[in-house]
Amino acid sequence: MLKLIIINKSIEQAEDLKITLGNYYFIQGYYITFEKLAESQDIKSKNTQTNIIIYCNKDVNELTKIKKEFKSAEIIIYNDLENDKLLFNAIQMGVKNFVHYSQKKNELLDIIEIVGLGGCYISNSITYKLFSFIQKIGELMLGKTIGQYHTLSKREITVYELLLSGISYKDIAKKLSISIDTIRKHISRIYKKLKINSKGELYNLHFNVLANSKYYQQLSYQY
Repeated sequence: MLKLIIINKSIEQAEDLKITLGNYYFIQGYYITFEKLAESQDIKSKNTQTNIIIYCNKDVNELTKIKKEFKSAEIIIYNDLENDKLLFNAIQMGVKNFVHYSQKKNELLDIIEIVGLGGCYISNSITYKLFSFIQKIGELMLGKTIGQYHTLSKREITVYELLLSGISYKDIAKKLSISIDTIRKHISRIYKKLKINSKGELYNLHFNVLANSKYYQQLSYQY
């Protein structure tokens, strides 16, 4: 039987979840914060294993502590999914289950079964947010919002993107239906425009630009 922990500042909601889920799963306990959870001797025991943590709060710092303490447990974010900073950092941490609290209880049971079997679940309400994250970060990666990239042609941006994906010159040439020599010429011009000399420098430039972007810094929590 799956073992679950519920973390929810609302005792009433936590009680409701415990009653609903307790008929199907072993609820190890519910706690209003991670600090209260950490005080529990039973949970801290090395012989105790937790399969799934249902996290209903919205604190990035708290989620970070949970992720570090329960490395093997799957985390289900279960709230209104309105905290972009929490969602963005949860994704960075490897959390892959996001359930809106309006989800019907019988659906939540099915979701827990899916997660317990190694699957993942994302509510429809967060899908748009995820696409927005990807789009904005993708724009940064392609240099569409970074001044130093404005001199790259559309073809050079395509080659640049393929270079970042890690595929070989031969595969880039095949994908774009042009010769390897032409690819080399494109890369040479890209390096010249960006004032770099190697693929390693290209990677460094790319990730430095991303890390220094205001959008990334607003959402990212360094844990």
